[in-house]
Amino acid sequence: MIILMSIQLANSMLCYWAAYVPSLFFICVLVNYMVIGGMYAIFPSSVQNCFGLEFGPQIYAQILIGGFVSSLLILLSTTRLLPATSFVTLFYVGSLFQVATLIFLYFFNEELDVENLAKRDGLKPVEPEKPVKTE
Repeated sequence: MIILMSIQLANSMLCYWAAYVPSLFFICVLVNYMVIGGMYAIFPSSVQNCFGLEFGPQIYAQILIGGFVSSLLILLSTTRLLPATSFVTLFYVGSLFQVATLIFLYFFNEELDVENLAKRDGLKPVEPEKPVKTE
């Protein structure tokens, strides 16, 4: 995730200035789609690692709802903030959020919190494997 967010930070810093070179801007758009696709590929395993099999699907659904909320925030920022500022300001605000995300990811530890999940019945008991009969 840190690699993806670093690529996104570089892309967000470059994207406004790349708009003057159509081929470079096209590459920036493709890189953006690559990062978004990578995030949706990483989220299921990360959520399962952090929240277990019981709560993981519920958390993942909330993450997907977060995508809808972020789209609404983008709509709000382009209708309200853009007339008061400029495109470059919005790109730099997005870059600032990417820096905040990188700082958050640096201190984030992706591991299953077994003690906390056990208190909330969030762990499934592991059944032993049945031996296979061979003749």
